[in-house]
Amino acid sequence: MKKSVCVAAFLFCTVLQLRCALGNRGQEELTTCAALLPVDAKIELATAYEDWVILEHDHLYPHQQEVWGPTCPGIAVGEFDGSGEEAYAVLIVRQVAQAKQAKLLLLEKTNETYTIRVLREEEEVPSYPVVHREPPGIYRHFYDRQITIDALDDVFVYEHLEATATVFYYKDGEYQQLLISD
Repeated sequence: MKKSVCVAAFLFCTVLQLRCALGNRGQEELTTCAALLPVDAKIELATAYEDWVILEHDHLYPHQQEVWGPTCPGIAVGEFDGSGEEAYAVLIVRQVAQAKQAKLLLLEKTNETYTIRVLREEEEVPSYPVVHREPPGIYRHFYDRQITIDALDDVFVYEHLEATATVFYYKDGEYQQLLISD
């Protein structure tokens, strides 16, 4: 009996922490993007970035929502580093006064927890960017078409809709970037 009460109390505290960290959103909104993350990844994210939220569909302007469609704009799930393990490119956002801010994070499983890498930070954006997974393949630099990469693993794209897009790919033990649209 005591063990089940402790487990229930732990789960209640975890859910309460997540609701606070994700902006105290309603349950229907939590299921959109946050549902893509494992519970331990959500806890790690909520602890490290308590005043940020995962980018959701309703953060986009109406015309961007139409372009983007119904899928989650804040999380890309893929096998990005060739390890065979899923990782999560997560776009967290917040608004401070009139400034919209965005951070692109990568959550990777290490032992029993998740490691968070900050890949890009923007202190002020006119509108929130999105993140999405793309398959392995050849990608070309937007300005210099001679610069190409042949990604052997999934990649993720950090994109300002109707503007710039940067592909993130894993090579030589680290994540690198290539501008593919401007």
